[in-house]
Amino acid sequence: MSQLPLLSFVLALAQTAAPTPSTPPSAAIGTVVSKVETTTPGVVAEGVEIRRLAEGQIFTEGPACDAAGVLYWTDIPRNELMRLAPDGKPEVALEKTEGLNGLAFAADGTLYGCAGGSGRIVKIDLAAKAMSTVCDAREDGTPLGRVNDLCIARDGTIYFTAPIIGRKTAETPADALLAVASSGGKAKVLITDVRAPNGVRLSLDEKTLFVLPYLDRKMRAYPIVSPMTLGEGRVFYEIPPGTREQTAGDGLCIDSEGTVYITVPARAKIFILSKEGVALGDIRFPENPSNCFLGGPTGHTLYVTAVRGVYAVELERNAPVKRASTLKP
Repeated sequence: MSQLPLLSFVLALAQTAAPTPSTPPSAAIGTVVSKVETTTPGVVAEGVEIRRLAEGQIFTEGPACDAAGVLYWTDIPRNELMRLAPDGKPEVALEKTEGLNGLAFAADGTLYGCAGGSGRIVKIDLAAKAMSTVCDAREDGTPLGRVNDLCIARDGTIYFTAPIIGRKTAETPADALLAVASSGGKAKVLITDVRAPNGVRLSLDEKTLFVLPYLDRKMRAYPIVSPMTLGEGRVFYEIPPGTREQTAGDGLCIDSEGTVYITVPARAKIFILSKEGVALGDIRFPENPSNCFLGGPTGHTLYVTAVRGVYAVELERNAPVKRASTLKP
């Protein structure tokens, strides 16, 4: 083969290979679809634009930003890991993801996820476009169940949820909040008395673990006694009852002031709570939100996954949010 055809082949391959973003798009991307309806003092003002960054998906989940502020999320039914390219357009970062749901970047930049379809916690190599197993069983040898969401402590402990949502059989593993070392092993069951534990996040000082159930309106807070050991939980916030049976929450995130943002799908809203668990306000979205994350170019962007779309809202500068590189998932 002559060098000319070989060069043409290499150039063609370079043009088709998807580059890994090193910088996030600017904040002013996407399509304005609505505006914030009410002011939450110090957090977000009435009239702030709600921008749609992606549409036409099937069911989006797991928003997370890397240290550079690049946004990633999952489309569960399509088995795709998505990201926002530098030009502001969504692109597929990984295929055949086994129902990948929640995502979290560890302090060292490694991406972990909940592969709900295969019932395992995975480590994701974006460069190699591959997933490897971190954990696929509980300490007693039983399956993890349909793992849903996770967060990672600075010491490498992964806290994750495995709720029962939908059809249940005699073989279905019990609802549980579990923990495992990021280096791998079997998972320790921490909680089994919460119905469909879903969203899970650590407080900024990593002394408290928040758990948001999907089939229970009471959000819990648990003191972390030591890695993989929790103290007695308390009700942090109770979502008010509504006209629909399922009015509980899904995902959550926390800003640098300790303000908590929880998604309430049946209300098509994100509820904003103080660090003491007092309701401060809410943001209504065009679709039912599933999860949320704070990150982006300035660290002030609230990213929201919501069924077929992904959205962004810029929070006020006088309530600064730490960058993704310093705000642990």
